Amino acid sequence: MKEKFKLVENLPKASVVLFRENHFDATNVTEEQLEGATDDRILTICGYENRVLVTQDLDFSDITLLSRTEVPGIIILRLRSQSRESVSKR
Repeated sequence: MKEKFKLVENLPKASVVLFRENHFDATNVTEEQLEGATDDRILTICGYENRVLVTQDLDFSDITLLSRTEVPGIIILRLRSQSRESVSKR
């Protein structure tokens, strides 16, 4: 089974391209016109689509979120520099 990911707007748009180039099924909230959606809405959609959420937003670091939703997982990227340019380089 191919893993599916949804990237939030705090990640560079190039990040979704990187996922796709590595043969992952990836979307981002910008493509789906979900920018500014609430965290709960994003998690609900991830659960419905069976997508792992990828973000830099520490609001998603609450482990109880996984038990309250059907989202298969949450990946929180933490780098020394959190700028879009730094994330793109990594």
